[in-house]
Amino acid sequence: MALAIITVFSLTFISCGGDDDDDVVNKKPIMLYVGEETRVPETTNLESENNFVAFATSNNKIKGFHVGETFVKTDGNVRIPIIVNWKYKTHDDPVIEWGCSQEYVRARHKQGTLSSNSDSKNLVYEKAGHADIIAYSFENDKLEAVVTFVSTKWTLEYCNYLVERFLVVPYNYENETYYVLIDALEKENAKTLISLGKYNSNYLSCIYTKYPVSSNAKARLPQRDKSNNTKIKEIAEYLNK
Repeated sequence: MALAIITVFSLTFISCGGDDDDDVVNKKPIMLYVGEETRVPETTNLESENNFVAFATSNNKIKGFHVGETFVKTDGNVRIPIIVNWKYKTHDDPVIEWGCSQEYVRARHKQGTLSSNSDSKNLVYEKAGHADIIAYSFENDKLEAVVTFVSTKWTLEYCNYLVERFLVVPYNYENETYYVLIDALEKENAKTLISLGKYNSNYLSCIYTKYPVSSNAKARLPQRDKSNNTKIKEIAEYLNK
């Protein structure tokens, strides 16, 4: 695992919450950045509906944790919308709805230029923000992986970008510990697992995959999965043409 992931651990580390607003009483959304906290006026007993996005502190404040939206419940059963914004955006967030079709991704991915090398198994976007490549891999027209290539000159920005959106966790494999990112507070609730590595001296490679749920999950870590490694090599070779 790249040294970049270790850098991530030292940074301040938010997914969508509930959308039922029946109890909201003329309350404007509270806007926060990741790591920022604010006091909710004239309230006590705060409770966030999604602690991954924002959580209540012991001093009766709400603190942004990851980019996203949720609600905070107050005494009197009032629900106030909370929006946690980003400070870093290396590229538009990729579409990571596992099992979706190419048509679905094409309709939602707007950044960059669709490469003529795209085919029935791969959608490849070039120059998408600070990502040289964002590639979607499909099997039977179902999304199974996303690979991004970002220049190492954006390493610090990219680590901040990832940590604003995902949680860094240790992952044990064959008596070794790696650091990966997930989209939940607990591994059992995660839908996406991300591994970040240094492909070569010029590029970071980032792999998004559906979080393993089988008993053989450890054997399916992205950095150890042959099919993913092959995909990275194919895209990197294309990138270096």
